[in-house]
Amino acid sequence: MFPPPGEQFFSTARQFSILATALLWLLLSVANVQAEPELPLQLQRDPLWRHVLYLNSYQNGYSWSDTILVGAREAFQNATYSVDLQVEYLDAKKYSLETTQNIYTELFKKKFEGQTFHAVMVSDNNAYDYILTHGDELFPGVPVVFSGINDFKAEDLIGKPNITGVLEYVPARETLEVARKLHPYRPIVHVLGDTSLTSRAITAQVREAATHFSHVMRFSYHEITSFADLNQVLKQLDDQCMIFFIPFYIAEGGHSHTVEDVLEYIYNNTSAPIYTSWLFFLGHGALGGRLLDGRQQGHAAAEMVVRIFDGERPRDIPVLAGTPNEFIFDYNVMKKLHIRENMLPKGSLLINEPSPFYELDKQVFWTLMGSMAAMGTVLVLLARTIVQRRRVEQQVVDQLSFMRLLMDNIPQLVYWKDNECRYVGANKSFVEFFHLGDPESVVGLTNRDLMSSDHYAVRGEAEDRQVMAVNQPKYKMIWNVDRRDDVPVTLEVSKVPLHDKSGAVVGVLSSAEDITRRVSLERQLLQSQKMEAIGAFASGIAHDFNNLLTTITNSIELAMLDIPPEAEAADDSARALKAARQGRDLVRQLLTYTRPTREGLEPTDVARVVRDAVSLVRASLPAAIRLEEDLPDELPLCLVNPAQIRQIVMNLCSNAYQAMRQSGGIITVTLDLVDIFDDRADVLRVAPGPYLRLAVQDTGPGIPPEILNKIFDPFFTTKDKGEGTGLGLAVVQGIVAAHKGTVTLSSTPHVRTVFDIFLPFLEEDAVLGPVEETRAVPGTQSILFLEDNQDQLRTIPRALARLGYTVQAFPAAAEALEAMAGIVGGRIGYDVVVTDYDMPDINGAEFARALEQLFPDIPVIMVSGRGTALEAARNVPAIKHVLLKPYNVADLTRVIQEVVGKATSGAAKDA
Repeated sequence: MFPPPGEQFFSTARQFSILATALLWLLLSVANVQAEPELPLQLQRDPLWRHVLYLNSYQNGYSWSDTILVGAREAFQNATYSVDLQVEYLDAKKYSLETTQNIYTELFKKKFEGQTFHAVMVSDNNAYDYILTHGDELFPGVPVVFSGINDFKAEDLIGKPNITGVLEYVPARETLEVARKLHPYRPIVHVLGDTSLTSRAITAQVREAATHFSHVMRFSYHEITSFADLNQVLKQLDDQCMIFFIPFYIAEGGHSHTVEDVLEYIYNNTSAPIYTSWLFFLGHGALGGRLLDGRQQGHAAAEMVVRIFDGERPRDIPVLAGTPNEFIFDYNVMKKLHIRENMLPKGSLLINEPSPFYELDKQVFWTLMGSMAAMGTVLVLLARTIVQRRRVEQQVVDQLSFMRLLMDNIPQLVYWKDNECRYVGANKSFVEFFHLGDPESVVGLTNRDLMSSDHYAVRGEAEDRQVMAVNQPKYKMIWNVDRRDDVPVTLEVSKVPLHDKSGAVVGVLSSAEDITRRVSLERQLLQSQKMEAIGAFASGIAHDFNNLLTTITNSIELAMLDIPPEAEAADDSARALKAARQGRDLVRQLLTYTRPTREGLEPTDVARVVRDAVSLVRASLPAAIRLEEDLPDELPLCLVNPAQIRQIVMNLCSNAYQAMRQSGGIITVTLDLVDIFDDRADVLRVAPGPYLRLAVQDTGPGIPPEILNKIFDPFFTTKDKGEGTGLGLAVVQGIVAAHKGTVTLSSTPHVRTVFDIFLPFLEEDAVLGPVEETRAVPGTQSILFLEDNQDQLRTIPRALARLGYTVQAFPAAAEALEAMAGIVGGRIGYDVVVTDYDMPDINGAEFARALEQLFPDIPVIMVSGRGTALEAARNVPAIKHVLLKPYNVADLTRVIQEVVGKATSGAAKDA
């Protein structure tokens, strides 16, 4: 039992008396050492003999430093050198080195006079600090190797190239991490140490480790010098506290209590778990942690000494940052704290763990061993057979598992059948693609059980039977099928026969790849290339034809001004003018698919427009063809051109009528709402979202598969001469594209043909009104007219002059610019400039840009038969309007008055 905490330390006088007695004893020891005989001469002459001084910071019996010494001795025993290890103790745990170091210095001078040391080893901080201060004086030039050092500072070795060693890295952070996990409800850690140099150095390392837990744990640091101090700390401990123990002594009542005594006292007087970082504390009340082993410290330091003996210089041997350590715990303390082994870090070691073996009587034990040996002899062959069998079984299981993993993770659709065409298995991609549930659900079923269409089921089964019958594979067959969700897809299918071990055909393995998107993209690319080529061709023809129509239209209108209305020639001219306008409409129809436009779009009730178009179509159909409609009310408005929607319905219904005029049938026109998202939106090449679907379906003979890809091509037709131009479906596609929609075709021979038109809902910020036809507007403005076409150069100015306008015409842009440049500085004589876009020397946009430099306020109207003029005009502010050919005088005068009016109001506003 420890003395009461209230007893006092020895008095200072008594301490010095003890020190004086110790010094006298040491001096006598020096005399005895001097009197001792020297080592045998043959040993001193041994080239492998080495004399090493070991300077211990503490006293003999202190577990930590004793284990360091044990590790050093073990390393020297395994070395090739004969090491004479002389040990000296500084007793720094009992006596302050500050008061004794000078005494030790004088003692060592006397004691080691005339002796030669090949190396000096020091353990722990007190001896290390002592050798830093007095080493050069006592052992000049002798290599020094330290161990067990805390709070190391590299700058201490500056100018001391003969010193190296091993640091005592205290793994406090790892230990605290384990403590936090084992005791999450104990956030307070009391760190117990004393005022010694070593204790304070270790405390500094613990403080550094504690910074990593500041958000979850609180730390309190105590320097214990008496049991009174210790009891005061123990009174503060509750069920929220833990202890981190740093080794320290307590000297009280004439007795020096070891660190083991102090640790056991703490363990017996508190229920708080005690953690530490030193192995020699286990078995005295510490739970454990990541622990330092002094033997490893000593062993590592001694190996450095041996390296120095081998010729390495101390300065070339780097300071070792620490030695290996492991998580070690006391099983008895764990049991007290209700900590299970599976709660500890992986690989932790235990002490005091109960033996896992039962104690048996020797006779019973040997009887059992003999029986087991006999059984082992009998079973050895059986075990070998079982092992081989299990190895084969495992290989089979692994192969099957790999095959299933492979099959379920490839994107291709894979399925296999027996010779009765019943499904034996399928991969995950197959059942997910056709929405069939899980792979096991298809086993034992046939195509008819899984597919909604008998046509596809019969075709697939016929192909399977043919592959098995001829015992030959078939590759890359292109199939167009409908899934259960009625989504048409294109598959590339391959089939190979399956054989048993005798080579007989027992089934068929099929694989399919969804190439819908690829086929769609290829078709769209091909269609785009066709449209681009035909569009360029049509645009060129339309440009020249528009020039002719413009001349014809304006010439007729000019002639009609000179013909009395009652004359027969007036009627002839009116018919010619009507024909010219029809020609203009034909050209615009031709350009619908090559130059998509959103002009004339307005918020429209599509159901009403379609209903009107259906009424017109129904009146013209024969009795053998019935027209049905499903056009719900209250559908959303769409931003469309009503006339073009009527044209779509008329063209598609006319196409269906032509197909069924011999056999009769039913034409069905429907409107509904659909959502297009994800993969389907990618295939249809539209933005995801809700759409209005206009479907025109007929029960005619259908469209042959070989011409499906050509059906929308301009001028392509299967009708006889005089029955069609081949532009109907091409115009439908162009109109739908202009409305930012899409059109799809699905045709099953002798079953049905369906055209689906998808139109987006109303765009609230894109409301446009149609352009109304107007009459020619008289005026008095002065106009500069620029046109390289001689017919238009003669007719347009005359027509404008008849309406009161003053017109000056020029056949070339250079000539017009030269004339206008001559009046720079004077007053401009033109209210507006009308210029053609396509001219040989300078086009209309370039002319307007040059004119803008001379007269920035004069407005320009550009006319053209090409849609590219719209793009060219966007970057020229002077161009106020682009008028597309063919146009008449009414169109031109309306635009002139609109542009001049805006310019006049703008000028007035600026003024």
